[in-house]
Amino acid sequence: MHQPAGVGLIFDCDGTLLDTMDAWLSMEDTFAARASGVIDEPMRKALCTMTMPEEAAFLHETFGVGASPEALEREIDEYFMSYYREQARAKPGAVELVEEARRRGIPCAVASSSPHAYLEAGLGRAGILAAFSSVFSTEDVHASKRERKIYDAAAKSMKAVPELTWCFDDAVYALRTMRKAGFKTVGVYDRDTSGTEEQLRETADAAVLTLEDVNIDELLALQAARLAATA
Repeated sequence: MHQPAGVGLIFDCDGTLLDTMDAWLSMEDTFAARASGVIDEPMRKALCTMTMPEEAAFLHETFGVGASPEALEREIDEYFMSYYREQARAKPGAVELVEEARRRGIPCAVASSSPHAYLEAGLGRAGILAAFSSVFSTEDVHASKRERKIYDAAAKSMKAVPELTWCFDDAVYALRTMRKAGFKTVGVYDRDTSGTEEQLRETADAAVLTLEDVNIDELLALQAARLAATA
């Protein structure tokens, strides 16, 4: 079953496809604790929006850990390469949803703040890397997920168009960027620091507690109804 041209799915990775957010939170706590520091709630929310270089700079400047932001980034990189290769696992419903999309001929791409090497390692360990036509990290496009550039790149790689493309993310700030850029959005709950259930419902076109709750037919029907209403 093949879908019309222009249709595509774009997935965030951490907290959406892979159950890796605890590892990121643990890393932040571990490095802050070196300087007897504590990550408070405002810091946690800010860190959720950062690329890895930004996060290393923040931890270095805030707590004084690492000889420099670059040195701390190298430490973080070693920590996570080991984690993604050996421990990363898929979130419930992720494998099944991506495989169902592939069966239907719907192209899928990844757009994530994590470094490209982590994405390939983690998705490979979960057994779904081959299901994606492209994998984009913010480092690949030199722009954060607060900008539309990464989503446009992912859509272009699939020959998809925003109004026919569904983007899945657990972070409210990213969903807002996607919607502003014209993409359809699904908020996937992971934890309140990324977005509460209420915030996801208010921000996204659809919201689910897990990817197990996603029905591709329902998304396509909602998309068709909204396109017809604006025709």
